[in-house]
Amino acid sequence: MRKFDEVTRALSEINKLLESHAKYLDNEEQTKLHLIDPILQAAGWDLSDPAIVRREYGVDIQGLKRVDYALFSEDDDSTPVLILEAKKVWGHKTRTDFKQLQDYLLNSRTRYAILTDGKTWTIYDKAGHTNGDVAEIATFSITGSGFETIARVLLLAPTNFCEMRARDNYASARNSESLIEKSDLETGYRESEFPGEHCLLTNYYVDSSQSLELPRMLVFSDGHKAQVSRWKDIPAQVLAWLLVNSRFDVDQLPIMYSPKSQRAIVSIRPSHPDGRRWTQFEDIYGIYLDTKYNNWAHVDNARKILDHAKVNHSEITVFVD
Repeated sequence: MRKFDEVTRALSEINKLLESHAKYLDNEEQTKLHLIDPILQAAGWDLSDPAIVRREYGVDIQGLKRVDYALFSEDDDSTPVLILEAKKVWGHKTRTDFKQLQDYLLNSRTRYAILTDGKTWTIYDKAGHTNGDVAEIATFSITGSGFETIARVLLLAPTNFCEMRARDNYASARNSESLIEKSDLETGYRESEFPGEHCLLTNYYVDSSQSLELPRMLVFSDGHKAQVSRWKDIPAQVLAWLLVNSRFDVDQLPIMYSPKSQRAIVSIRPSHPDGRRWTQFEDIYGIYLDTKYNNWAHVDNARKILDHAKVNHSEITVFVD
């Protein structure tokens, strides 16, 4: 998937820069140019569009005359969906920095603010705080290039703020170990670690007569493990695993339920090709999965997703209780 690739590349370059040229990142402008701009660009903000990304944006709040970045949606050029204040890398973030952002949020229609030194990013949200408070909904570091770091950078995507979903998305990403969990030290698994029946996804069939049987865990060929509790979790976990490992071609969507069907199971928008909106779906990092199917179909849809990615079904083992 392109978004994952772009974020991975940006993180790789930033980490190299922090290792080899840290002493040159000694002021706010260097931090913005070499750390903040690449992350915003990789997350999907068009830095070349002055209508979307406005630098040194003038505000009229006591103690704060300008913010480093004001980020706008395409639908509203009058109110930023997000403001961002930068500090030099390893700079000490003070209570005053937060107080200024808080005052701006509470005296404007803007909901979100970010305070960052390029390495550590803190997202604030004023929604639901009528008592004059602003909540911190996420703090994360962009050092490293693993799945969790990528997931957190993708929290900065424009759609999360423009659609006001940052809080919910962060809650999901914060529990990313329940989405995809790497084994600590080894690849693969020992059957003794997972008591209960298991079968390769290739051969698994949900028997409607075994109504009490539920999936418990997926183990992938590269050692990833994913906790599951519902049958519809299986295609969601499979899709997430493929996206994270850049094994899924988003340009070839949608994936159809059958060759002659007008029903899509995976698409870039939550609707079928004929325009009918889905009523039940999951957003897997910007790719939509239709979840209005029975248990048997959920498992079969997971196989269809693997077929789309040209990945063998036998790369996944299903454990059930």
